[in-house]
Amino acid sequence: MEIKNIFLLLVSFLVDQNKSTTATREEVKDPHLKVIQRVLQQTTTGENFVISPAQALNLYENLQINEKFRFLKTSSPNIDTHNVCDFPIRNTTLLTSSKDLCQAITLKARWSFNFQTRDIHKGVYHANNANNTKEIKRIHVDFMRKDDIFRSGYLEPIQANVLELPLQFKSIKLFIILPKYLQDLSAVRRKLYENPELLYFCTGNVMKMQLVRVLMPKFHIFYEWDLKSLYEETCSEHLGSHANILQSCDLIFNEHGIGRYDTATVMFWNIYSYLRLPPAVFDINQPFLFMITDQEGIQFFGQVVDI
Repeated sequence: MEIKNIFLLLVSFLVDQNKSTTATREEVKDPHLKVIQRVLQQTTTGENFVISPAQALNLYENLQINEKFRFLKTSSPNIDTHNVCDFPIRNTTLLTSSKDLCQAITLKARWSFNFQTRDIHKGVYHANNANNTKEIKRIHVDFMRKDDIFRSGYLEPIQANVLELPLQFKSIKLFIILPKYLQDLSAVRRKLYENPELLYFCTGNVMKMQLVRVLMPKFHIFYEWDLKSLYEETCSEHLGSHANILQSCDLIFNEHGIGRYDTATVMFWNIYSYLRLPPAVFDINQPFLFMITDQEGIQFFGQVVDI
């Protein structure tokens, strides 16, 4: 508890040194949300990112408790060795020859339902043009489709539609936070930055079980983030030998689940496709935020703008 209190003080100090803003932020106590608040401060609406708040906190605790902790050395910290599904989240922390401490995180878990291979089709994903914010890019990508009973709903506090997609391991769940309109991503980010506890609405009773047609693009997201600015104020004596402390998250979203899988055809019967019921359509065809949670808290938080 003492370590987490120190970390809360640290991140609170760092967040208070933010860019000039007139917004009044709510006091945040959850350390996972503190980290999310920090990354929302450091990023923009025009970039993809994904971080792991839970693993950032775990590494911080290891560095504090184990002053003489020795990490394995490598010249290639981002090599993917996550070949089995026995443990869904793989955290590999290695020390490079240039004295960078690299925390590489992957997730491999199958959906608890199935996106059928035969339902994969080309769809249009809309994104803002980085060079001209008034121009909309149309990107043709592979979309997956699934008609099933999911928890979903419109969350008025953040003015976004939210969908929960369950995975098989340890109650791991993916939450898609889709702004109502294409231009609303910045507004959703601002609301979450001012009060990140609004993320808990995604797991609350506002969401309801209903028949939903999910249209989701296949995509791959990789992001590297320097954690040292989160740590150095309170534990500089332990971090002096590390040039940088980098966290990289590498996630692949496909019809099998999240992670790399051998090519295989998924042919399970989609029973709800044959019912004469009009499903609510959740079309992930524009920039969105997402988070992945388990029993221990928020494992990943990210933003997808360009695919």
